[in-house]
Amino acid sequence: MKPVNLFLLILAASCVLAYHNFNVQIEISKSYKQVSAGEELLFTTKVANLGDKGRVDITLNYEIIDSYGQLKASKSETVAMETTASFVGNIAVPSALPNGLYKLAVSVVPVDSTLDGAKAESSFNIVQHDDVKQLNKKAYILIAGVAGMALLIYTIRKSASLIDKLKIRYKVFRIVKKSRL
Repeated sequence: MKPVNLFLLILAASCVLAYHNFNVQIEISKSYKQVSAGEELLFTTKVANLGDKGRVDITLNYEIIDSYGQLKASKSETVAMETTASFVGNIAVPSALPNGLYKLAVSVVPVDSTLDGAKAESSFNIVQHDDVKQLNKKAYILIAGVAGMALLIYTIRKSASLIDKLKIRYKVFRIVKKSRL
């Protein structure tokens, strides 16, 4: 084999070995699409190792980013994987964050720096618990008020016939009392 062909063969082989991709998805369930500041945001991360390198160590970097692109919180964890892996994770939502739309971004960074990583993101809303509690409290008060009014109207209608009966009994009582005298 000629030295030039051998060089090209080695170069091609090294390119194939260095070409290593990951696919990543991050999912936030519907029940966690709206969270309050100070709570935990739960999510699922799915990673696929598209290369043929076997078991690799990767670092998963999670970031909460506001609508202005500012980093508000982050978390990292290193895991080992082979072909595919699914992780249920959580990240603390800082209690000082205002209401609004935020992104949860994940990046896969292989510990072996010659490998390519991947990124994904999903959005969620931060709502204040106090707002939700106030809204629920007002709804309960409204429902209780309507139920109270319905009960009052029902009672008045029922008591009207009772009052008529009592009036008749009182008249009968007076007539009987006069007749005994």
